[in-house]
Amino acid sequence: RLSLALVVLTILCWQIYSTFFNEIGDQYLPSPMTTLQQSYAHRYDLAEGLLYTGGSALIGLMLAIIVGVLLGALLAESYYIRQGFLPAIVFIYALPAAVLAPVFVIWFGTGLPSIVAFATWISFFTVFVNTVTGLTAVEEEFEQLGDLLGASQLQMLWHVKLWVALPNIASGIRVAVTLSVVGTIIAEFIATGGGLGGQIVQGLFEFELGWVFGVLVTIML
Repeated sequence: RLSLALVVLTILCWQIYSTFFNEIGDQYLPSPMTTLQQSYAHRYDLAEGLLYTGGSALIGLMLAIIVGVLLGALLAESYYIRQGFLPAIVFIYALPAAVLAPVFVIWFGTGLPSIVAFATWISFFTVFVNTVTGLTAVEEEFEQLGDLLGASQLQMLWHVKLWVALPNIASGIRVAVTLSVVGTIIAEFIATGGGLGGQIVQGLFEFELGWVFGVLVTIML
């Protein structure tokens, strides 16, 4: 109840400010009523953009999980591969993600492939690192038990290590969910006029800030 009351109070204060204290009017901070009206006028665009952005983010997230877990398992199970490739991967990922968005557009074009590829890239690393961390943190007792029972490296990975590392992997996926949406919208700013990211740019160019705020609320929801 307290949270709901705070939300209602925030919307009420927002409406009062936009109505009585905003000299520029809805061109600066659109009121909730203006946001609702313009969002309703663009309701079909919002629904289409939500499907486009949501689908792109979901595909990017699934690819990030698959690639992140597989590559993380490969590096965790091979000491030499881990020592050789992990510093290079960390070094590459140290670049600000948004800087690489135009590069992905050059590589994959201005459509859906570049958006999915960038969403995959920006959300892959957290799954990858958490997978490596979880798999390399398996207690020595499990390793000794596997040796005693004659378990192969693959059997240890599949029956023991993945289950021990599952909380770490789940934590990485939880962060990757948000990052995939962020990556999708950043790519849409550059790669295409579609999706919710494209609608933000279009709304700004058409000076319909109520529509822009409606997109932002849709993204938050």
